[in-house]
Amino acid sequence: MKDYDVVALGIAVMDIVAAPVDRNLFEHNKMPVDSVILAPGGDAANQASHLARLGWRTELCCRLGEDALSRMFTAELAACGVDLSHAAVSPESVMTAAVVLVAADGQRSILHRRGNNYDFCREDVDLNIIAGARALTVGSIYGCPRLDEDGLEQILTHAKAHGVTTFADMATDKRGLKLAGLKPLLPHIDWFMPSEAESRYLTDGMGCEEAARVFLDMGARNVVIKLGERGAYACGEGYTGYVDVFEIDAVDTTGSGDAFCAGLIHSLLSGRGAVEALTFACACGAYNALYKGAAAATLNRPAVEDFIRKTKRRPAGGRR
Repeated sequence: MKDYDVVALGIAVMDIVAAPVDRNLFEHNKMPVDSVILAPGGDAANQASHLARLGWRTELCCRLGEDALSRMFTAELAACGVDLSHAAVSPESVMTAAVVLVAADGQRSILHRRGNNYDFCREDVDLNIIAGARALTVGSIYGCPRLDEDGLEQILTHAKAHGVTTFADMATDKRGLKLAGLKPLLPHIDWFMPSEAESRYLTDGMGCEEAARVFLDMGARNVVIKLGERGAYACGEGYTGYVDVFEIDAVDTTGSGDAFCAGLIHSLLSGRGAVEALTFACACGAYNALYKGAAAATLNRPAVEDFIRKTKRRPAGGRR
């Protein structure tokens, strides 16, 4: 038996979420908002908290500091059931902080302070923990520059050598590496899950169907391109096509991509087929957007399945 169901590796942040924020913010000296929330965030942390709440034995592998925000982050993730016993802690690092400004339509802009994620490196990762998991999710490629530059390929190779199913999504490509940075990684990734904007950036503007084929040709086993409010496109083993979108009035889209990833991992670990897993993943992303905060929605199977039954759907990608 594996020690963990999932190891989430990568970005850990403390979010300060303010909503709703008028887009003309800087034209005013002071502006009231309905809510200000301080909560854990970051791609790997969001996925880890969702997966732990969904009942999986989940370890978060990241770097933390010894500052107040790091301590708060640790306490909040532990309360969700996430194991952080193998997270690296360094007095030289401070917790990355992000100020998330959410507009009335649920779209957001993010200001962030660099910190622990830029320090996270190969030496912070225990490969035995990776080998002892059923699944590894990297949240996200290009999110931790030192790890991307030297270590992530080794970690993914080690995971695959020990029968671990690998997942990865994307962050902003800070060094402009584009496909060259992905080339050594994709052959070791079972499920590659970029957003549409990231996919277009990587492929110089290709549509999702053509871009997915590029990623598959580079070695990924399955590709899922997240289309946001327009659903998703998947190409790989078991399914090729669009996944219909759930019609909602979004409150906050922060972290919805991470909820999508968590929903897909949950479904596949549960033994579901690709079509059912992708539907559940889209539902998790939409459900998360009904709440303020990156991982504020308490994803659980009954709640998400009830959401699927009751929520109207329409064709993805703008199809009729």
